[in-house]
Amino acid sequence: MNTNMNLASQLGSFTVFGFTKSPQNLHEWSGRLGITPRIIDFGDWGHFFFYTSCGDAEETEEAIALKLGFVRSPAGAPLSTQQLVNQKILSPQTINHRALRGNALVACLGKAEASFSVYQTLLSAYQLHYTVSGEEILCSDSLRCLVAALGHVELNEDLIPWHFTLMYMPGRLTLLRNVKRLYPGELLQWKEGKLDIHIAQDLRFVDDGPRFDRADDRTTDIVHERLRAVLGAYMDDVEKSGQGGLGNFLSGGIDSSLLQFLINERSSQTPRSFSYAPKAPSFEFEIEYARQASDVFGTEHTFVEIAPQDFPELLIKATDILAQPVLTDPELSKLGLAKDLAENV
Repeated sequence: MNTNMNLASQLGSFTVFGFTKSPQNLHEWSGRLGITPRIIDFGDWGHFFFYTSCGDAEETEEAIALKLGFVRSPAGAPLSTQQLVNQKILSPQTINHRALRGNALVACLGKAEASFSVYQTLLSAYQLHYTVSGEEILCSDSLRCLVAALGHVELNEDLIPWHFTLMYMPGRLTLLRNVKRLYPGELLQWKEGKLDIHIAQDLRFVDDGPRFDRADDRTTDIVHERLRAVLGAYMDDVEKSGQGGLGNFLSGGIDSSLLQFLINERSSQTPRSFSYAPKAPSFEFEIEYARQASDVFGTEHTFVEIAPQDFPELLIKATDILAQPVLTDPELSKLGLAKDLAENV
């Protein structure tokens, strides 16, 4: 039995890439993950390596590009990785963050020169983790994958109080020594062993952008149209991906209810919605909110029940998947929901 191949299947969908001068490192990293990466050979200088089991990847004569998540243009049109490359939004040297929107992590590795760039949008659903040793760098969207590839990591004990008191890690730090994370809105650029990371986009409004100082009908209409355009682009992207139907995590709160309203505007089919339902008296009102919202919006709703005895196993599983302690309690219920959907939907 190939235990490394079993490890690759246990890791699920992940992406890993980077640069090394050591064929031994490349062999060990690939062997531990049970993968056969795409290798770009720069001779004595070193090697780029790239592997992904998810996302939208595109290879040209000059580069390998990747999009994890959803990307749209400022005008609202969905953008594929091929379009991002053809429009020169992605390149190994830099990424034009002003030309894209969405919840994605995008990367581009050079084939003609040893350089690559990575950008994580402000709302990215993907988190890049990386470790640097001299002129070498190893990156992944999965901390668990990074830990498995390295074979040995050390706990940063100084940060344990941060976890238990603030449930948060400061800056780019993680609970693992020498393993860092890219911040939302940051652009990572690596060239010939030199690493540069800086904030490319923050939450400040651009000077020439629209400003609304009162909630009148015009403001409401503009916000409504913007939300419809963004959600519509997401829905189009889901349909084109062919990865299954669309469902909404409908808890009955304001955010999920607004999303369901917008989904119903665009969909001619009976919408599907989901929520988790822990068997606890303190959560009964939350279940009732979800039930009422489903009735109002006419969704085919699925409640995934989670019993108290399920939580220890979910805690162990979540910690294993994340390769770090769980930060918030709802993550366990979300894992239970995801597990049920993967098995039954």
